Amino acid sequence: RGFQGIEIWNYFSQYRDGFASILKGLYLLHNPHAALKGPYKKTMKILDRYQNDGHMVVAFGSSDAHGTQLKLGPLIINIASYALCFRCINMHILSEKKLSGKAAVDKEIIYNALRRGNSWISYDYFQNSKGFRFYLQCGGSLWSIGSKVRYQENMRFQVKTPAVARVKLIRNGSVWQYSDGQLHIFSGISKGVYRVEAYHRHMLGYRPWIFTNSIYIV
Repeated sequence: RGFQGIEIWNYFSQYRDGFASILKGLYLLHNPHAALKGPYKKTMKILDRYQNDGHMVVAFGSSDAHGTQLKLGPLIINIASYALCFRCINMHILSEKKLSGKAAVDKEIIYNALRRGNSWISYDYFQNSKGFRFYLQCGGSLWSIGSKVRYQENMRFQVKTPAVARVKLIRNGSVWQYSDGQLHIFSGISKGVYRVEAYHRHMLGYRPWIFTNSIYIV
């Protein structure tokens, strides 16, 4: 009790967990993305449970980059290099203030956005999520990720994805509605804790892409 955040997706930890055998390990050295299958369901259940109980716990993601090198005699193999990790699991924030280029000022802008949950986690390697939006609308009013809002009639959610995606609207920890495309509109809103999961098209299926923090309707 009393903690502020939980890391739902960690690149290096999930990559390491994929090394279940020598053959699987050799494959992942060649294709590390095969190990990154999205946040573990058990972790998401913990996050949802705390949020549903009224705790404002914020979700985080991390590259956890170590730039690890494996030496096999004269052969050096890069495992989870910085160049790779920093292009994968990232935090995106929303702020009414623009970054100034001044460290002291920008630090507060970034920390405030993270503290309030004005953010989402994205696997950006195949499709950058810049431009993604998830907000609650009623009349002329808009509320974005991290907001706590009093229930009103005729509320609806809008989600905009920068590429075609399958979007799941999660209410109180369960999939409530889903939509395919780039503009996603969800109506029939009631009280609850809402977050979004988005999966972009990749080869013959969908890859886990965006996992947002929540909007609370009370």
